[in-house]
Amino acid sequence: LKVSGVILALFAVYFSSLKNKHLPLNRRLLYLPALVFLGSGIIDASIQYFEQNVLSAGEFPLFSSTVFASAACCGLVFVAFRAAREKIVIAPRSILGGIALGVPNFFSIYFLLKALQNEVLNSASVFTINNVAIVMFSTLLGIVLFRERLSGRNWVGIGLAVLSIVLVAAF
Repeated sequence: LKVSGVILALFAVYFSSLKNKHLPLNRRLLYLPALVFLGSGIIDASIQYFEQNVLSAGEFPLFSSTVFASAACCGLVFVAFRAAREKIVIAPRSILGGIALGVPNFFSIYFLLKALQNEVLNSASVFTINNVAIVMFSTLLGIVLFRERLSGRNWVGIGLAVLSIVLVAAF
C-alpha cells in the first residue's frame, strides 16, 4: 500500500501540474524536469544524511540557518555580478517577498528534520508526504490567490495527492 501511495504521488504531481493551454513540446528542454527531479532527490538525500549522521536535535536550527545563510550569500554574489554588468533596481517589494518566502522555508527544513526523527514514519513516507503536500498546497494557493482555473485533470491530481498521503501515512 505504501508503494501504491508513492506511485499515486507521482501521478498526482503530473495531473495537478497540467495546464489547460496546449503548449508545444520543446524536446531541447526535456532535461529541465529531470534536473528538478534529480536536484530535489539530492536535497532530500542530503537532509536525511545530515539528520542521521551529522546533526543532533539541538543543532537543527543552526543547520537550517546555515543553509539559508549560504543561499543568501549565493544570491548576493549573483546580484553583485549582475549589477557589475548592467544596472539593476532592487525593489523593497522583492526584499519583502524574499523574507515572506524565506521564513516558511526555514521552518520547513527545521520541521522536516524533526519529522525524520519520527519513529512511526520512515524517510520515504516523510519525503513523499512533504513533496506531495507542497504540490497540493501550491495548487490550492494558485486557486485562492491567483484565481487559477483548474481542469478536471488538476482536480484528479489533487484527489490522488490526498489519497497518496493517506496511503503512505496510514500504512
